[in-house]
Amino acid sequence: KILQQYDKLIEDSSYLGINFLKGDEMSVVFNETRSHKFVIKGMDISSANMGFDEDVWRNLKEIKLLPSKIDDFIGKLRKFANDLGTHFQIIQTRQNFTEALSDVLEIGADKLILADMNEASAEYLMLQTRQQLAINSLSLASQSASSILRLF
Repeated sequence: KILQQYDKLIEDSSYLGINFLKGDEMSVVFNETRSHKFVIKGMDISSANMGFDEDVWRNLKEIKLLPSKIDDFIGKLRKFANDLGTHFQIIQTRQNFTEALSDVLEIGADKLILADMNEASAEYLMLQTRQQLAINSLSLASQSASSILRLF
């Protein structure tokens, strides 16, 4: 009965259709062309796969071997947990890098847009100044021509 409950817990440990405790795999894609993948492999830790079946509890010889089987099982679980932790760190580092790169690119694009706006504003101000100077020059030229004509 204990083994059945254990196997039921393993069955219920899936998330988004992936159950690492049943040996499922998950691929994490690192680029937009989907050419670089990181595959995380699960481990089937069901009681039958780990060497614990109903027959183990019926035979005295098998019962005496249980402590070594349990130690072996614990060692496999620790290695699997270490591997999952390492995979998590790799994915977390890659995610942090991608977010930081995205932020840098966004800030750079914002600065380019701002620089273009500043340049356009400066050019517009320069054109307005030229236009005002031209208007003032024409005004002065027409005033001096009429002044000269008044002299005669």
